[in-house]
Amino acid sequence: MEHFRSFLEKVNLVYYSLDTQGTIVHSNDYFLSYLGYSREELIGQNYHDLLVPGHEREKRRQDYFKSIRTKQLNTYYERDLLTKSGQLKTLRWDCMFEYGPDGEIIGVTSVGKDMTDKRIAMEALKDNKIRLQDLFDNAHDLIQNISADNKFIFVNKAWKDRLGYDDTDIETLSLNDIVH
Repeated sequence: MEHFRSFLEKVNLVYYSLDTQGTIVHSNDYFLSYLGYSREELIGQNYHDLLVPGHEREKRRQDYFKSIRTKQLNTYYERDLLTKSGQLKTLRWDCMFEYGPDGEIIGVTSVGKDMTDKRIAMEALKDNKIRLQDLFDNAHDLIQNISADNKFIFVNKAWKDRLGYDDTDIETLSLNDIVH
């Protein structure tokens, strides 16, 4: 575990370890700077009370205790953390149990990668797609997008209304079927 922790000090991944009560017992410097805490402010604090957004706190705390009790861990997931300044950060986590010398679970170690920018970009793309769809659907022009083999990828509402087709027709038709 010490070799693993040493390795994690050298990469831009956040890392922390919790004991079975959810107390933060280890973290790398990158995690500290990422959250804006000093080692003294973070180590020894309850992870859920300090870093989990309020509306998720109790559920995530209970899930953590359940995973310790049942010895079943969700090893890969995406979750939000609060920084010292109150900013919400999204991280993708990989987790594993940490075992003591007698094979008992003594805590959980988690390694995470920041996904905040990716989440923001995905939301912006989704918003742009909705706006573009709205523009196409409210246009009076007939708009279509076809593949190299003349299959329809997309047609707008005006296209379907004027030509008398519906979504199920579009799935089976090609441009050759409707153009002489």
